[in-house]
Amino acid sequence: MSFYNINDTYGIANRETTSICKDADGFTWIASKTGIMRLTDSDCRVYQLPYESMAVVSVEITWQENRLLAFTNKGEIFCYNPRHDSFERFFNFSRQMNVANLWVFNLEVDRDGSLWIASSRGLYYYKDNRCTLITQTAGEAYHTTRYDARHLIAAGPGGIFLVDTKQHHVERWSGKMNIQPSSLLLDR
Repeated sequence: MSFYNINDTYGIANRETTSICKDADGFTWIASKTGIMRLTDSDCRVYQLPYESMAVVSVEITWQENRLLAFTNKGEIFCYNPRHDSFERFFNFSRQMNVANLWVFNLEVDRDGSLWIASSRGLYYYKDNRCTLITQTAGEAYHTTRYDARHLIAAGPGGIFLVDTKQHHVERWSGKMNIQPSSLLLDR
């Protein structure tokens, strides 16, 4: 494995990287507040996101279930369209919830394309242009990670939960915590 500085290699100035992922075609995608960068062995391309909010602090990118999604802390979610080679607005979670001071921490994608959105208002399930709150997480900030193909782990001040993504059943793994997780990873 070799490492190189993309700023030197491609003559760009990319700072404050917030997330990195690799897609099925082998492209490396890098997210930062200034945009999304796609890297190959011989090329670098920068994509601008069509933000609605000027209050964006961070941008994350994820490759899940053959979809490349970018999302902002303010709840704007974008999907990469390979035919047009651009990111298009998927939906604005903050606007749909009618909450201005919302923060999105991460999202998970199910095989059917539905989303699990971990936010400062709790964990939400999004499908068919409808958001459903997982009531055990209401009003508190949560982070999620995949446990297996059918389950998520959600952690926040209200505790740690195992969420069945098919039945939407929630099992409490721990009681209330006096901490606010900043991220959640599962080490197998």
